[in-house]
Amino acid sequence: MYLDWWTKMKSLSFAIITLYVDDGLAASNNPAFLDSEISAFDAVYKLKRLGPVKTFLGLEFLRTKDFIFVHQSKYIRGLLEHYTFESKSKKPVATPMEDRVVSSSTAPFSDILVYQSAVGALQYAAQPICPDHRETE
Repeated sequence: MYLDWWTKMKSLSFAIITLYVDDGLAASNNPAFLDSEISAFDAVYKLKRLGPVKTFLGLEFLRTKDFIFVHQSKYIRGLLEHYTFESKSKKPVATPMEDRVVSSSTAPFSDILVYQSAVGALQYAAQPICPDHRETE
């Protein structure tokens, strides 16, 4: 995935704007400064302002007064259901677990392609969600 992003600083204000195909995200420590920067982009890209971010490129955002938490809970829950990883009993598991592995008579994946798909989906979720700063150098 190639993500275009721009940063601008002026005095103590900063703005970060990122675009991916037809989706964008903007952040700043100064709303007036951000509005002026977005207006410049709007002249070129004809932006639609949707308000505070809830989701962006599959990532979910939880915003409080003190922090912004980025997560993929919906994606992970979907994987648990799709690949039937979800525990039927919903009982808590003690950790550390038993030191002996108990073998099961049923294979978790009877189809190697389903297994490979599950591993790929989990690898996608495990990737860092920060932009690749090397692309900006």
